[in-house]
Amino acid sequence: MPNLPALKLRQTGAERFLTASRNRKSKLLLRHLRIENKLICRAAVPNKLGTAYISLKNNKTMKEQGTISNPFVIFFTLIFSLVFIASACQQADRETAAAQNEALAMQYIEAYNAQDRSALESIIANPFMVSGEEESLDSYLDLIEWYWSAFPDITLEPTHIVGADEHVTIRMEFHATGSGEFLGHDVDGEEVNVSEIFLFGVSDGQLTEYWYNWDELGFWTQLGVVESPYPEE
Repeated sequence: MPNLPALKLRQTGAERFLTASRNRKSKLLLRHLRIENKLICRAAVPNKLGTAYISLKNNKTMKEQGTISNPFVIFFTLIFSLVFIASACQQADRETAAAQNEALAMQYIEAYNAQDRSALESIIANPFMVSGEEESLDSYLDLIEWYWSAFPDITLEPTHIVGADEHVTIRMEFHATGSGEFLGHDVDGEEVNVSEIFLFGVSDGQLTEYWYNWDELGFWTQLGVVESPYPEE
């Protein structure tokens, strides 16, 4: 392919057109390039009316030529644009819902650590699904208060949180010091530090279901109720 001579564009016409196109953030798409007497290259810049073409003729200057694209091209471009916009909107909605669910889960943690039963009542649905079983809200909150009484300084410390459009998952560290008896065992003064994972279902701005996984063996081992099955190092 022979070397092309440098093209010197006049300030009028083509250069102003390209500058204006860049200012409008239009994408300059190279359509094709061939060596002929009448046409060296042809570029297309999308606009509201169709496509504006720029031709380089006889290696001298650029000439603007406004044309209207094929109706089928316009139709399918419109369809693809609408699909893209709809997909982008759905993604934005999912991201918004995920962020809201993460914030709701953090409200749960803050209310739990503050031992604020009324705050928990405002964000938990009634009835409440616990590990697939329906439970009344009062029954669930009574269980939480029982933990508060046995471990007055109980604290949940979130380490990871991942929200989705209908769920939110939190990994936490459970820190507590026993006071008195717990399930018939003397746990007074015993410190516990174990990990937990909560999965909440969310609907209409409330927590509707609750699944959990926690280090139960580590909990009872640290309280001195059971011996660790693992050999000491």
